[in-house]
Amino acid sequence: MVQVKDLTELKVEELWREVKGDEEDFFEEQLREERLRAVKRLLESAMEGELLESLRAGRYRRTELRRGHRNGYRYRSLLTDMGLVEHLRVPRDREGLYQPTVVRRYERGEPDDPGDVSSWGKHKACEGSAEDCCW
Repeated sequence: MVQVKDLTELKVEELWREVKGDEEDFFEEQLREERLRAVKRLLESAMEGELLESLRAGRYRRTELRRGHRNGYRYRSLLTDMGLVEHLRVPRDREGLYQPTVVRRYERGEPDDPGDVSSWGKHKACEGSAEDCCW
């Protein structure tokens, strides 16, 4: 049986340690969630810009330069060093020609070198052949 000390028996340092620990955990969790939301917004806006550039026309715009049409979104999850970014909206085109450089098809992780955009989406655990993949 766990014995709980009476509040009159506890020292100020012990009480402060309990309060401080709870607040730090809460703050860290809130900060982590906000970072993940910012990463999600950044990635989604980057992919929207890529699709816009690929199609050469904005939404509902009719131009002679248009290369294709939008076809909604697919939803993906991306594993980053900061945590799992869930429900990431990946835009797609009707013909299926657009492939985002940020989140590649069939891959769920981020690259080892964030500056190397061509390898975005490579899962860190799958650096060799398919047999080495551990997911």
